[in-house]
Amino acid sequence: KASPSPAKLIITSLPFHLGEVGLVYVPVALGAKGGVPPYKWTLEGGALPPGLALSSGGSTTGKPTAAGSFSFVVRVDDSAGGAAGVPRTIFMFRQIAFTTTRATCTGDQTTGCTTTLKYIGGASNATPKLSVTLDPKTPLPPGSTFTAKAGIVTVSIKPQCSSFTAFVTLVLVDQSPCTIGYKCSSAPASVAITQTQSC
Repeated sequence: KASPSPAKLIITSLPFHLGEVGLVYVPVALGAKGGVPPYKWTLEGGALPPGLALSSGGSTTGKPTAAGSFSFVVRVDDSAGGAAGVPRTIFMFRQIAFTTTRATCTGDQTTGCTTTLKYIGGASNATPKLSVTLDPKTPLPPGSTFTAKAGIVTVSIKPQCSSFTAFVTLVLVDQSPCTIGYKCSSAPASVAITQTQSC
């Protein structure tokens, strides 16, 4: 009686996920079934993000060193000569960080003031949140705003009939990954705000 033919070799699981430059990539284990075990895993085309490696046993580990999207084809071979391949892409993002960490905003009761700080990184193009700490804890003029979008934080202080000086500490919070294994916030930046003259 002839032995039954083995089921077709297929890849069942490629649980790749977002990664962040400079942080250890949470290891993933690839899965296959069918064919004739044991299996051997390789890359058939493209390349993993720099800093990551795929073992012949099907695990991916490492610490990414470059940001961007990286496309490749994962291949599994069985011991009877069967093979299967599936394309995948991994996105590695740069840690969110201010590139301008200090700014001043000087105005008067007529014009108020506006200043900007620059930032890079984050998991996506989504607008990050801003954590704002004011010292002293005196309310700023109504309508004053702090916004972060497209790599620029804009600080806009409305005019007010009083003279004051305030120091604001800003921290960017990346909303997209913000789970275990990611660094979700930037180091702080500061803005010195001074409004002169009184009405």
